[in-house]
Amino acid sequence: MAVVTAVVLLGTAAGGCKAPPLGGQDTTGPKVLDRLVAAYPEDLGATRRFQVIADFEDPRQASLFRREPDGDAEAVGISTLRAQQETGVGALRISLLNATQQIVAADSPGASWGLHQDWAPYNLLLFSVFSPRDQGGLRFSIRSGMNRPLLYEHPRIFLKAGWNRIRVDLADVAEQVYLGDIREVRFWCDPLDSPVELFLDDIILADNSRELMAGKDHAPGELSVKAAGRRLVVTSAERFELVFSRGRIRQWFDLASDRQRMHNLTGGGCMGPTPVLIGKDGSVQVDQPSQWARLGPLAESYQTLVEASPLRVVIHGEWRFGKPDSPFDENAPYHRWVYSIYRGGEVYFECSGLIRGADATEVGMVVGCDGSAGFQRTIQQPQASTGRTEQVSCVLFSQPPEVGSADLLVVPSRGPAAQVLENPSDPRLCVLYRVPVEADQFVFTGLMRVWPSDIDSLTQAAPMAMAYARPLPISVDT
Repeated sequence: MAVVTAVVLLGTAAGGCKAPPLGGQDTTGPKVLDRLVAAYPEDLGATRRFQVIADFEDPRQASLFRREPDGDAEAVGISTLRAQQETGVGALRISLLNATQQIVAADSPGASWGLHQDWAPYNLLLFSVFSPRDQGGLRFSIRSGMNRPLLYEHPRIFLKAGWNRIRVDLADVAEQVYLGDIREVRFWCDPLDSPVELFLDDIILADNSRELMAGKDHAPGELSVKAAGRRLVVTSAERFELVFSRGRIRQWFDLASDRQRMHNLTGGGCMGPTPVLIGKDGSVQVDQPSQWARLGPLAESYQTLVEASPLRVVIHGEWRFGKPDSPFDENAPYHRWVYSIYRGGEVYFECSGLIRGADATEVGMVVGCDGSAGFQRTIQQPQASTGRTEQVSCVLFSQPPEVGSADLLVVPSRGPAAQVLENPSDPRLCVLYRVPVEADQFVFTGLMRVWPSDIDSLTQAAPMAMAYARPLPISVDT
């Protein structure tokens, strides 16, 4: 199973249904729903749980949309000039003259169609956009609430000429807005050098969650894997859960003390390792993908479940960088991650990359967790001058023993020195490893242990680090 996404610089029922018109009747029939499932089998076929915000086969749906700030009624309307033919004949034509104009989907007194507000049961937002030309600045935002509104703004999307299918992980949206009370969605283009006429079609909320490997006995430590939205979720029963997004660990939960998964121990960013460029002054930008724009203004990410067994789960993630006029082929610059997750809490990783054009002799690898959770950072770095061989390089992020919560042990395979990474505006607790770049390539391998939850000091951590970095030789008697 693979999850693929492009990254660049809308009444719930089991079978899915259309948002009911205000004061009218739902006109969706089983044939329409079957067409949608046939058109989007990967996202709608498995569970058939989805909500159609607008498929533009009913003229009343146009009343949900308007252009701001001018309110020109001719700028938005349902048209049969362009449509996703496999799902119907209508699409929403939108005209944008400049970057200040936005298409707004929201309830209004004169509207005959309503915006479905409860997005919480779903984990994926789908919609399709037709562009007459390559367009590098499609943007959209989602707002929840009225008295205290919250706003999510999606990163800029590059549109190719023709139809573009957009898949948005609602877990990302939920980090910034309340999915149970969505009040508005906006679309616009910025930058926009000249007027453009776009077409929107099939705005759908979907629950595409499915079990990829289910635990049979639910015994402690039993591994299971599921897909939800664009994410892969690896669970070791009663121990830990890791959530992968765009090839990286975005969430880490301690199931022994947090069964409801209320506290993401990564602190909202990625656990790592995250490749970063190191400035001349030693500064780094941990969560700024734009720092890699010199490899190409576009980045396409892949995430694949390679192996799932009761012993281990292997996940492969990759980012490929390119330009609008060049394909994302095997020769394109890339960042690549391979994770092997074991039921005992071992996460073996390899992070590699081809960064031709970055003009870097070394890259940084950032690993970290939520500093506000009470983690304490301890670095063990043997000094060559001491001649001690019973120590290896490692970093322990531990919580106080009385808390009884998860700890994180990081052990690089080749022993690069870890340095403290501080950012007053970032609550995460991080370290940085400097990795050499040779022939435009880098490789960083190691071990992260996210369980057991009693690695409270280097006394417990050091033997684990030694067992990985310097395993005892195996001899076979013949």
